[in-house]
Amino acid sequence: MSALAQLLGDELLSKDGKVKTADVAGDKDAVALYFSAHWCGPCRGFTPQLAAQYKKLTGELGKSFEVVFVSSDKDQASFDEYYAEQPWLALPFEARDLKASLSKKYKVQGIPTLVIVDGKTGELITRDGRSAVMQDPSGAAFPWKPPTLWEALGKDFLSQQDDVSIDDIKGPGKVIGLYFSAHWCPPCKAFTPLLVKTYNKVRADGKQLEIIFCSSDRTTASFGEYFGEMPWLAIPHGDTRNEALSSMFDVNGIPTLVLIDGATGEVINASGRSAVSADPEGANFPWHPPPVWST
Repeated sequence: MSALAQLLGDELLSKDGKVKTADVAGDKDAVALYFSAHWCGPCRGFTPQLAAQYKKLTGELGKSFEVVFVSSDKDQASFDEYYAEQPWLALPFEARDLKASLSKKYKVQGIPTLVIVDGKTGELITRDGRSAVMQDPSGAAFPWKPPTLWEALGKDFLSQQDDVSIDDIKGPGKVIGLYFSAHWCPPCKAFTPLLVKTYNKVRADGKQLEIIFCSSDRTTASFGEYFGEMPWLAIPHGDTRNEALSSMFDVNGIPTLVLIDGATGEVINASGRSAVSADPEGANFPWHPPPVWST
């Protein structure tokens, strides 16, 4: 059984009836799982846009791409009416248990949601397929594999002193903190002075910590004012890297501090704010989470 068939079941629904999953989608470079429903207003608005892009990608641009409708409709009749508007494949409506397991697997919390997987391996490419597909009308980024951490970070940053590049902050024993924050956010304004003290203390102790400010400020002026309070690096205001990194680390609120191993790019602690707040002197640097003991 192909990897995609293991994920979606042996059969999918096409406009001509049921077909083997492996035959119609198992060799695709990208397969988008479209979580949607007839009763959902935003879905009804998005479906024609996705259909137009699907036809362009698979037709004019010749991309190895498929979409599978994963329905949240309340009954077979609603499913049939809605699927009649769609030009792609569908998970059979009766496969309710499989639909539920896919929603759980990909942490679908609302619709419409577009999750993109590799058709050959079944591995996740991105859970934010809606943005990936619709923001790339030319298909230039197909199959929309997210950048690595180092690609997302880029090479150059703003500094209060000398120019700094990514090569200066990468390496064994080094820790990078991504600080998602904004001038307009009261909890951020309260946490930043505490983080400054810890940053200065840790570096004075000879530990290799660098922080990069990833701004959610609304204006360049407010960004500049807020960055002036910080002794570390920053990604410029309005730079697309800020949004890419926020998406990469599922940042849902600020302030958020993500601590990363400067050698491997692996996350040390995604809850760096709590770790630093509990240890402002940096005794537990680089703030690995405590082990979780099971009984």
